[in-house]
Amino acid sequence: MDEEAIRRVIAELADAWNSHDMDTWGMLFTDDADFVNRGGGWWKSNRENVEGHRAIHEMLTRRKQEMNFRLRADKISFLTPDIAIIHAMSEWPGSSPLSGERMATNGIMTMVMVKRDGKWLIRALQNTLVTLPPIKPEE
Repeated sequence: MDEEAIRRVIAELADAWNSHDMDTWGMLFTDDADFVNRGGGWWKSNRENVEGHRAIHEMLTRRKQEMNFRLRADKISFLTPDIAIIHAMSEWPGSSPLSGERMATNGIMTMVMVKRDGKWLIRALQNTLVTLPPIKPEE
């Protein structure tokens, strides 16, 4: 049941990203969340996380970026009944870096999630770009 709930949070994270919904994005994190973005920037609160991603999404909207980001939890490890480490594979087939060319962007997100008041939230997230083959849809 907890693993299912965690997978739902991961799905909600991708949905919020693709719909530019940073209010929902922020509700998936604890107030004291740490977020290390793919460029190495470190946001040390959920407020910084949301503000930083809101600025990114304003730029993505101006550039008419294709929003087809996918995220899948590949490994969920429970440290305690209320703390889990998640490794999630990401793929963004329509990503367009500042150069303007379209390319797939792949990554691994490592998250620490905590269960608070019966709800799983992201306490820390490290987003890392990688060169891997594309993820395949679940069968």
